[in-house]
This record gives sequence, structure tokens and C-alpha cells, in this order.
Amino acid sequence: MANKKKSVIPWFLILFVGIVIWAILADYSKDNPLVFWPVAFCLMGGAGYALYRFPELRGKFWGATKFVAKDLAYSVNDIKEDSPPKRPISEWMKKVVEARANGKCENPDCPDRRETLFPWIHHIDGNPEHHIVTNLAFLCRNCSAKADHGAYRKETVRRWTNTNYRHRKYEVDSLRRSLGH
Repeated sequence: MANKKKSVIPWFLILFVGIVIWAILADYSKDNPLVFWPVAFCLMGGAGYALYRFPELRGKFWGATKFVAKDLAYSVNDIKEDSPPKRPISEWMKKVVEARANGKCENPDCPDRRETLFPWIHHIDGNPEHHIVTNLAFLCRNCSAKADHGAYRKETVRRWTNTNYRHRKYEVDSLRRSLGH
């Protein structure tokens, strides 16, 4: 059986051709919008097929998307100009909370529990100044937002953290001792 040679089209060539075609169509759409939209949908379908067909392109695309999402998530400034700066959570406390959760969302029913991409230290009582380990939960951003909006009761979130502490008590306590707290 002979080895089939794969034809490899560089991903940047596909991207460049797509951008050029899109620019030409965008200019053309001003005069002929009825032609632009079907062609635009075909072009988007072709881009979707290229992402499906070429794993290297897909990896570059999702890697860039993940980078931009992470950058946006951590660059959001929620502090208003006129409010005093919030007291940050100490690094040792963040480490203890993350160790208790084993680096995963503490919600046992969370669909993102396997891999928490954007961890969030959630204040169970809703007071962002109340930094004690028993008041902090290691959640993904979705579960933290749901808890803030009342989808999960405070007692439920506290039960998750207590359960995780009971399961990982030795690791959490040894980390606390090693950090000197």
C-alpha cells in the first residue's frame, strides 16, 4: 500500500485570500447587497470547512481565540474611578483556596469542572472585603456569576467548599503550614 501524500495548504494563505475576497465583497456590497450576503455566507462556510479540515489552522485559530478571551477576562477593570481601591486577596490565601479545590471549580455539577480556564475566587457572603478562607470559593466564572445572581444559595456554595476541605484536608493544612499561616 502506497503512502498518500497530503496536500498541505498554508493556513496563512487561506486567511489572506479570505481577507482579500471579504474586502472586495464589502466594497461591492454597497451597490449590490443581494449578491453580497449569499457570497458572504458561502465564504463563512468555506472558512468553517477550512477550520474543520485543517487541524493546524484550527489549532492556531482556537489558540488565538483563547489568548484574546483570557486577555479580555483579566483586563476588565471593574473598579470605578471614584470608589476606593479594593483590598486584594493575599497570595497565600489564593493558593490555599486553589489547593482545597484541586485547581477545579468547586461546583460538583459544573460542566467546566475538568478544566477551569478562568478561575475566579468567589466571596460566598457577597462582601468583596471579607477575605477569610471559609468565605472564599474557587469557581469558574460562570458558576461565580450564577452564585452572584442567586442561582446557587450561599449555603450550597459553602457546602461545596466544606466537602472539598474534608476530602483534601491534609494537603490544604500542609500548604498552610508551609506558607507560615
